[in-house]
Amino acid sequence: MKKNILFAFVVSLYSISVFAQNYQCVYAEREAMFQFGFNNINGFKIDSVKTTDEGTIFYPNKNIQDFGDFECMSPYAPSWMGEKIVLKKNGDQLFFNKDKDTVLIKSLAIPGDKWIFFRNQEILIEASCTSHDTLNFLELTDSVKTISLQVFDLNMKTVESRINTYNIKLSKNYGFLEVPNIYLFPNYESYYYNTLEDVHTLCGLTNPDLGIQNLIWKDVHNYNVGDIFHTVYRSAFGTSGDDWVLEHQIHNKKIISKEEFYGLITYSIEVKIQKTINKPEWDTLIFNFDTIHLKVGENPEFDVIPGKPVIINESAYALFMESGSILKKFSLSHIQNTEEGDSCWFMPIEKTSSSINYYYNGFGGPYWEELFGNGMDYSKKELVYYHKGGQEWGIPQIVNGIENFEENNTVRIYPNPAINILNVETGDNLEKQISITRINGTVIYSQSSRENNVIINTSDFSNGVYIVSVNNMNGKLLSSQKLIIQ
Repeated sequence: MKKNILFAFVVSLYSISVFAQNYQCVYAEREAMFQFGFNNINGFKIDSVKTTDEGTIFYPNKNIQDFGDFECMSPYAPSWMGEKIVLKKNGDQLFFNKDKDTVLIKSLAIPGDKWIFFRNQEILIEASCTSHDTLNFLELTDSVKTISLQVFDLNMKTVESRINTYNIKLSKNYGFLEVPNIYLFPNYESYYYNTLEDVHTLCGLTNPDLGIQNLIWKDVHNYNVGDIFHTVYRSAFGTSGDDWVLEHQIHNKKIISKEEFYGLITYSIEVKIQKTINKPEWDTLIFNFDTIHLKVGENPEFDVIPGKPVIINESAYALFMESGSILKKFSLSHIQNTEEGDSCWFMPIEKTSSSINYYYNGFGGPYWEELFGNGMDYSKKELVYYHKGGQEWGIPQIVNGIENFEENNTVRIYPNPAINILNVETGDNLEKQISITRINGTVIYSQSSRENNVIINTSDFSNGVYIVSVNNMNGKLLSSQKLIIQ
């Protein structure tokens, strides 16, 4: 607590007394959100401040960074803006890349001014203040300087580089509007980050709260009475030979009450679950109707700003955000440290496949699609339907209670395994929907028919395991059987 009070006091002194500098790149009293790549969002904040006779030193939040490969990573590595930021009284602002080379921003530059932005043993990068305009952003209007970059070799001959296309935009009162990843500058070699996503654009900030804000646990679970969500879970796990255990679940949820007491929100949720399990020796159909209670409050491990590592014992991960029609937060694969004192954390091999959990603003989570390390086993949970705030999306899933479920034992599929032709006998001439799906849930065949015997050409189907489902036209599941194509 004393540490927090001291930090707040230092920030306050800084805000009042440190040379009241305009065109400051970053601010200690603000969190900022930056978009990079394809709608990905990274966060930035100052964790601590140190004042010196020459100026002020900011220490940003940590990020997960790699040191050459997945075998050596760290959750204690510097921010994407570098380990520290030095604000000098003459207006110079110094940043430092992973090699501890200096990146210089001259905040007091005027159009026409040029200076050495960066230099190492191979290249020199010249910065030019090219314009000084009034721009609109995040519902704000402010004076903005644009700084362009040009790469030279050490003989001052121009060098072709994508860095030459970068523009750094610096607002008079709100800091960076556009800036490259400074920690990786200028080579952008990283296993952990997509290195083509090196330019960050401001998309939100606090104090004042404008644009995209950090997505917290209460936002994810921000429901109202009457909201309806339908999710589908599918998995496939191989046992031995061609034997597979296939599972398909439908979860229908409806919010029936909401109460808030001292910041803790309690939801009562009506839940209907239909679970189908297909094993080599038998199939199972399970129904469950229940009312559950969900308590939602602060979640420190989720509420961190995007990019800041969450460290739990010998495991760490980072959460990032993605903008779009629905704001979402997602976790990247964990890194681990099995030896005390070892500075190299690693990403387990089995986690290098697709393994990302998604949480949606107002729609819950996690949702995921995971292909395990063996390249065969599969798991997926997705939101397929919702009715929320007067808006409806997707296809509703029907869960039939055990009291009205009567499996149609006359439904037969043969031959099984099938090679070129599959027969589906439905037992009557009532219209039904016949579907064939892969083990990952992809529908490859769907047809409605009144025929007692439907003949399906399977010659174009790849060899493997499938599920044949027969539903009546009200969506009620009549039969679900495993099919092998050879």
